[in-house]
Amino acid sequence: MKASLAWFFAFCIVFIVWTLLDVIRPKQGIEALSSKSVTIILIDGLSQDLFNEELLKGSLPHLQKLMQRSLYVENGISSFPTMTGYAFYPFLTGLDACQSGIYGLRWFDKEREKGQLRNYVGRTNVQMNYDVKASPQNLFELAGTSYTCSINSYMNRGVKESVKTGFAHTTAKYEGKIWLSNLASLPWIGKKVIKNHFLHETAVANLALTQLESNPKVQWITFASPDAYNHVNGTDSIYHHLLRHIDFEIGRILAKCRALGHEQRAIAVVSDHGIQDVHTNLDVCKTLKQNTGLSIERGKSAVLYSTDLTTPASKLSTLDAYFVINGNLSAYIYVLDAAKKKLGKQSLERLKLKNGTTINLPQELIKTEGIELCLLMDEVNGDMYILSKKGSSAITKSGNKYAYRIVKGIDPLGYENHSEAKGRINNGFFTSEEWLKATLYSEYPDAIYRFYELVSQKKSGDLVITAAEGYDLASNYEAVVSNYKGGHGSGGRKVISVPYIYYQPQQQERVEKYMRAEDLGKLIRNYLFGEK
Repeated sequence: MKASLAWFFAFCIVFIVWTLLDVIRPKQGIEALSSKSVTIILIDGLSQDLFNEELLKGSLPHLQKLMQRSLYVENGISSFPTMTGYAFYPFLTGLDACQSGIYGLRWFDKEREKGQLRNYVGRTNVQMNYDVKASPQNLFELAGTSYTCSINSYMNRGVKESVKTGFAHTTAKYEGKIWLSNLASLPWIGKKVIKNHFLHETAVANLALTQLESNPKVQWITFASPDAYNHVNGTDSIYHHLLRHIDFEIGRILAKCRALGHEQRAIAVVSDHGIQDVHTNLDVCKTLKQNTGLSIERGKSAVLYSTDLTTPASKLSTLDAYFVINGNLSAYIYVLDAAKKKLGKQSLERLKLKNGTTINLPQELIKTEGIELCLLMDEVNGDMYILSKKGSSAITKSGNKYAYRIVKGIDPLGYENHSEAKGRINNGFFTSEEWLKATLYSEYPDAIYRFYELVSQKKSGDLVITAAEGYDLASNYEAVVSNYKGGHGSGGRKVISVPYIYYQPQQQERVEKYMRAEDLGKLIRNYLFGEK
């Protein structure tokens, strides 16, 4: 035990030194104060309901004051799956995240001969910037030689200064673990590097204040504590206090901008997803193996010992399928076959396993406890199907319009219970904007567009599944916290709908009912670079 603890301490010291070396700040390319600039502040895992609750209490005074001179979007629509990192893409490019070339924080590329599991959690987070499509350029790249910076983002290709407080974030997330208490007791450095969520967010804000002195053309700041806390603990009073603390830190950032004379600096306060509490953790792979004989493996939660993704495809040759978790409320299932192509409804309903048996994989999934939806394409006609325990439906795309019809039983998305959406079911084609407006206050806002566009991508999962409320798909998934009490990843209202605040100089205050993340990204790009 002593040897193990000594090894851990040595590892932590090396990690601390590596982290400190990552915080070297270049000062070249400083913008003139007259130049347009932006600070994007992302609050990871911001619950729309709890944000509104705190706002009504008057507990978020700095954000409330900012709203009084800004565009306030009551229902910002995040990317699907609702995932950190991946969901940053729309704000930086003005495009739906599923057009990025990656399909979540984890996905599987059948065409690769090695590193098929693209996992951006752990040291391999650097792979995200390599996997994202080269075009269009993001805000950091468009800024050219100007000074740009980010704090706690791995979607930042082209940034001049990238600061990551990963060790402090980890110590905050796992506060209370005995090994952290021992580490905190180390002389000289213990108290400086071991932080709780509140101290960590203060440290992030301090870094941001220092960056602002160099007037960055583009600055990205991630406040990660609401998401990290919810995963481990669920939603309680501390989550509320974290929102209030972040409001205080944002107040400091806004005050610094004023003191420095950054009159042309736009400010965007956004989120990548909301949160949903969890009471039951599922092991879908175990269930499928027991019920069907399907040979399926679940990808690891994180890669800690390498920055490369190099596992050869041959190591998976005995498997029928691979299970890839996004967040903990959604997952992809990839069927491993010689053709290495995406499989559709007909093939999946008559899936021949390596043991010689044939199964209906979609039906096996939807009858599993805790699975809410199963999404898949029809390889014959290009329709996308939504299956649930209650019934099934289909989405057809024609040009830039979408039609939605009930195939069997009760509508899986519950649109039959919403007057605006109900009138569009089985009633022709409508634009994505019309569908978003009609489904905004349903349990699945914008699902017609978001679901179809993701599932129709050739490298998203053959099957996409989402968890029912109160369940997640990640039993005993993470090493330190085996089972989560909260999460995200699915397309339900609690996780896909979040508030946005966007201040732009010389802009009039206004309120919008809804806006997709990529549309806010377009506003930012247009302000900085004149792009529409």
